Amino acid sequence: MPSITVGNGKKNPKAEILKLQKALNAVRFKCGAEDGLWGPKTQDALERFQKVYLSIFHMKLTESLAITHERNCKPF
Repeated sequence: MPSITVGNGKKNPKAEILKLQKALNAVRFKCGAEDGLWGPKTQDALERFQKVYLSIFHMKLTESLAITHERNCKPF
């Protein structure tokens, strides 16, 4: 995924929103027309993308921390 810095409440350059819309549509998080305008469909698609991929990242990080904790905590 390309580096994109846009979001709700930010000053969003049209070119950046367009990159985000193209990327979201390409990975099947449909956001409607690729028009470079921030709207409810783009917001919804981004939130769905984040929900899926951030939860996967969080799960992997939690598993990794648990394994590290087990290895580092030895009984007396």
